[in-house]
Amino acid sequence: MLACQTCLDIRDVAARAGVSYQTVSRVLNDRPDVAEETRQHVKQVITELEYRPNRAAKSLAGRESRVLGAIVQGFNYFGPAQLVAEAEHAASEAGYDLLVDSVCDGSVDQLGAAIDQMDGWSVDGILINVVVPHTLLSRISHIPIVQTEIRASDDNVTAVYVDQAHAIRQAVEHLIDIGHTVIGEISGPLNWFGARVRHHTWQTTLEQHGFRLGPHSESNWTVDGGYQAAMQLLATGKPFTALVIGNDEMAIGAIHALQDQGFNVPGDVSVVGMDDIPLAAHMRPPLTTVRQDFRFFGSEAIRYLLELIKAPDSEPEQRAVLPELIIRESTAPPP
Repeated sequence: MLACQTCLDIRDVAARAGVSYQTVSRVLNDRPDVAEETRQHVKQVITELEYRPNRAAKSLAGRESRVLGAIVQGFNYFGPAQLVAEAEHAASEAGYDLLVDSVCDGSVDQLGAAIDQMDGWSVDGILINVVVPHTLLSRISHIPIVQTEIRASDDNVTAVYVDQAHAIRQAVEHLIDIGHTVIGEISGPLNWFGARVRHHTWQTTLEQHGFRLGPHSESNWTVDGGYQAAMQLLATGKPFTALVIGNDEMAIGAIHALQDQGFNVPGDVSVVGMDDIPLAAHMRPPLTTVRQDFRFFGSEAIRYLLELIKAPDSEPEQRAVLPELIIRESTAPPP
C-alpha cells in the first residue's frame, strides 16, 4: 500500500493495473465502453491502493468534478489569450475551475493527446478553440463540448463562434464604400482555420463587387511579421491603396513598414486591422479595426457549456457572435 493515497492520481492506478489512464478514467466515470473483466480488475486495483479521486477526477459515484477543460491553439496570441481569460472568469463565477491544455499547431496528434488528457482529468465539459476532426471528437462524445471554431457545414456541433466572414466582409466593404478598388491583404498563417476563413472572405467579397484581388502576403500574427509582410508586398511593385490585415499586431507592424518607406497612412494607403486590442485606439494614426468582444465571447461559450452539462441531450446549436467595425483614422478615401 502506498503511504499517501490522496497523492495518487489515475496514472498511478493505470500503471499498477497495466492499462491506460484513459481506461481508468472510463471506469471512474462508469463508461460502458470497457470490457467487464478490465473494469473489475481496475476497480480491484483502486480498492487495493485505496485511491480517492481528487477534484480533477470524478468519483465512482459519478458526481461532478466542478472542473472544465479548454483546448487552445495560439494561447500566446491576444485573441486566444483573451478568450481563455474571460472563460476562466466566467467559469470561476459559476463555481468551476478551468484547466487549459495548449496545442501548438492543431495537428491530429496534438489534438488527440489533448483530448485524451481532458478525458483523463474527467472534466465536466470542454471548450475547444480549434477545429477538431469528428473522429477525435467521438473519443469524448460522453463529455459536453463547445467549439469556438467551426466549418460552415458543422450544423451538428455545439458551438459559440465569432463570425469571421462577417468581420472581414465589413472591413473590405468599408474600404470599397470610401472609394478603394485595389485592396491587398496580409493574412495570418493559412494553416489556421480562422485565417483561412478571413482570407477566403477577402477574396470572395472583392470578386462579388467586381474588383480584382490586390496583392496578398501571409504572416504569423506578430508585429514583426506584419512589418516583414508589408515590406514583401511593397517589394513586388504591385499597386494597392488599402490593406486588410488579419490582426491588429500585424497591422501595427505593417503601418510601421509603410511609414519607413515614405508612405502616409491613410493618405497613401489605408489600413484595417482585426481584434481592437487596447493599443489600436492609441496608434498614430488610430487604427480602424474590427472589434471582437472577447468578454462576451468567453462568457457566452462557458454559459452554453454549462447549459450542456445540465442538459446533455439538447439539440446542438451554433451561436454566432457578430464583430463590430470600429472606424478610426487609419482609413480614408484613396489618393
